[in-house]
Amino acid sequence: MNKVYHGLEFDVEKPSTDVADHTIRVKHSQRVISDQTFLEYYRQVFHSSPPPHLQVVKMFSYLFEISSQYTQLFGRTAWVPLRHIICVNRDIAKYWSLFGVHKSYELSELRQDCRKLMRSFSVIDLSNQNSLTQVDLERKFGTSYLELLNYNFFEAKDSFLFELFNDRISPDQIANQAQKVLSPRLGINFFSAKHPYFLFKPYTEARKRFPMNDEIAIYSITYYLSTLVRYRPDLVENFLEGKYKWLFDSFILSCPDKFLNAVVSRIVKRNVIMSTI
Repeated sequence: MNKVYHGLEFDVEKPSTDVADHTIRVKHSQRVISDQTFLEYYRQVFHSSPPPHLQVVKMFSYLFEISSQYTQLFGRTAWVPLRHIICVNRDIAKYWSLFGVHKSYELSELRQDCRKLMRSFSVIDLSNQNSLTQVDLERKFGTSYLELLNYNFFEAKDSFLFELFNDRISPDQIANQAQKVLSPRLGINFFSAKHPYFLFKPYTEARKRFPMNDEIAIYSITYYLSTLVRYRPDLVENFLEGKYKWLFDSFILSCPDKFLNAVVSRIVKRNVIMSTI
């Protein structure tokens, strides 16, 4: 049986002792089939080719679960909060989506990166919404109206017939509407009522923009850490005793389980959360 490799490469011979200097090379060989694992994985997720290199620090920035640790070390993360509600007109049994993307994701960049969203949704001024009052918006989004002004809002151009579940739209219907236009850039966190959704910014290299999400980031960081453990345990000891300890500890505790959930969800084509008990 031929060996199948991970499709990534990290030079362990003379790496810097600082994670901020570490870069993973993506193998793009068309001749060596065993080296195309990451290449094909990325293409399956995004239907495009990956960047030539992956900066380790940038990969950490896509992980919502360790965002507190990341921002203390490096600053802004690569995900932004996304708020999503379903507007309902019960008289005609129709519903439609209303998205709010935090303004830290520039509207011009959002138009460029999320073209499917722009085809299906219109940018709206929240203050001119006649169907929803400020009180309605605060209740539905679960936050203050002043906080909502930090978001750009998008309203679906088309409405859909709905089926009620205990007199409410089911959570699956809400998630499906979000995933139709934003997946795989959409992150869903089922364990946080404050930030149930977030949107991933693209990875940039040489002024080019590549789609990226936490699933790909976890794969690449796991490869990176396993390579260090095998070939440079001295660096691992330094990281676990220095300023990166909290970042690495938090990644190890939370992200492998998340990756397993993501892969299983991709296989069965629905969101699956596997119990850790």
